[in-house]
Amino acid sequence: LNLTYTLMSKRKLLELVQKGYVSGWDDPRMPTLCGVRRRGYTARALRAFCDEIGVSKRDQLMEIGRLENCVRNDLNERSNRYMVVGADAIKVTLTNWEAGRTEWFEAPLNPADPEGPSRRTPFTGTLYIDRDDFMEVPVPKYHRLKPEGEVRLKYTYIIKCEEVVKDAEGKIVELLCSYDPTSKPGAGEWRKVKGTIHWVSAEYGKKVSLRLYDKLFTEADMSAIPEDRDYKDYLNPESLVCTEGLAEPARGQRRPCRPVRTGGIFHQGCGQHRQSARVQQDRGLKRFLQVLMIKKENNPISMRTRLVLALSAIAAVLSIAAVISIIEYRRMSDYVSRSLLEDMERSEAAEKLADASRKYNLKILSAVGAADSLIYVNFDRRAARAECDSVANAFCQRAQGMLADTVMIRYSRFSDKSNELDSVIVSDFVDSRAWFFENLQPDYNGLIHAIREYKDDINTHLMISADDFQEGFYRGIIPGVVVTVAGLLLIALLLFFILTFYVQPLRKMLFQLEAFNKDGIKKYNVDFDGNDELSRLNAGIRDLADENIQLKRRLRSRKEE
Repeated sequence: LNLTYTLMSKRKLLELVQKGYVSGWDDPRMPTLCGVRRRGYTARALRAFCDEIGVSKRDQLMEIGRLENCVRNDLNERSNRYMVVGADAIKVTLTNWEAGRTEWFEAPLNPADPEGPSRRTPFTGTLYIDRDDFMEVPVPKYHRLKPEGEVRLKYTYIIKCEEVVKDAEGKIVELLCSYDPTSKPGAGEWRKVKGTIHWVSAEYGKKVSLRLYDKLFTEADMSAIPEDRDYKDYLNPESLVCTEGLAEPARGQRRPCRPVRTGGIFHQGCGQHRQSARVQQDRGLKRFLQVLMIKKENNPISMRTRLVLALSAIAAVLSIAAVISIIEYRRMSDYVSRSLLEDMERSEAAEKLADASRKYNLKILSAVGAADSLIYVNFDRRAARAECDSVANAFCQRAQGMLADTVMIRYSRFSDKSNELDSVIVSDFVDSRAWFFENLQPDYNGLIHAIREYKDDINTHLMISADDFQEGFYRGIIPGVVVTVAGLLLIALLLFFILTFYVQPLRKMLFQLEAFNKDGIKKYNVDFDGNDELSRLNAGIRDLADENIQLKRRLRSRKEE
């Protein structure tokens, strides 16, 4: 399998790495696993590409666009989106925007999932757009911004270009535009325009570094280059362009779901760690073998004793490993338990907020639905509002995340709308019931829906924490139990060796000596292999017993004479 604009030869790829044409094997332009992973390719996208091209018995050259299409389809479903403009952006000034005013808009993190999480984007009177999104002399069917043309700024208003400002060299540096206040999404009559462009607020935008990657080579089929040409002549000089840009502030506030690993440092560090651990293991093994294989004449410690010492050391190491495993499991268990407790407290706070808002809404409904105005007089709206606000403040202190911010925004809308109740009740021109169902009830429904989404997110997190707890159990306690059992078995084996090679021989020697002294056996016949203390002690006892037998024989022979 070969890809266009790519080389698969490891020899040539190694030359690119060694001569510095790329930063390393994990350079995002390299066709390696660590390289495509840094570029953002996922395992699911690679499997989809393999399923799409199938298996062939012949060499085939695949368009790299097919791989990029599989990656695009995969990331389109689950990637967060943020608005960014390049360094060559054009400044846009809204002439009819109030000075110092900032309006925040809710935008989905993933347009493919409009009901999913969202982000808050600030809209101000000074913006930046990409230079490609404006054309002073537009070509046919150009639907982006142009003089006297209208486009919608994504998720916000429709703007119209009224004047183009250029510098001394004739380069466009600023666009003076006006916005349509009635074109706000969700408010007023929806007006559709053909073009929608992205933008970034000049006041709230964050500077970011952009690395724009392109194909590594300029030739599609690198196997068909002339023999008198070097493949390095076809390197794309614009395969990596480093520049700066401006991103919306939500990109800097939000943590990525998965941390990005810097390939060279990460893998090099792991390799050094593995190498260091391997060297330490080799040194420990050499010392262990030296203790076991040392010559008898140089060291009086026997093989039996050295084996017992080795088993003792192994048992100690395994016992320490078991203790560390249990401690690690308890630490993980405490962390998960704390996380579960925090999630339960947040869920309880959300439920209390929903209950307080429900009671407050029902009291308002009873007041506006009563025929007697005395019902409203007896209804202390400010006390009920204060009670509901205290529950909301308690929720705000415990809750965190974008969904919690959404709940508080919904509550603020509902609370602010309820403040209009006093003027509605005393007004003779407003139907209080119609006002309740057309104005207040939708905000209440939005609040309840946001609380429900927040609780669903907490329940999902609780399930993840439960899975982490179960995984930590199998990863922590079971290996710890196995190591503990192994340590106990080794300790039992150690006791068996002590009984077999020390206690039993001593008892055997003691019984033989008692029999030799009391029963009068003719020979002390206990024998041990090896050169340890027991063997030397037994040899000395045997020599003494033989000398004793010889003395008895001499004494008997003299008596007979």
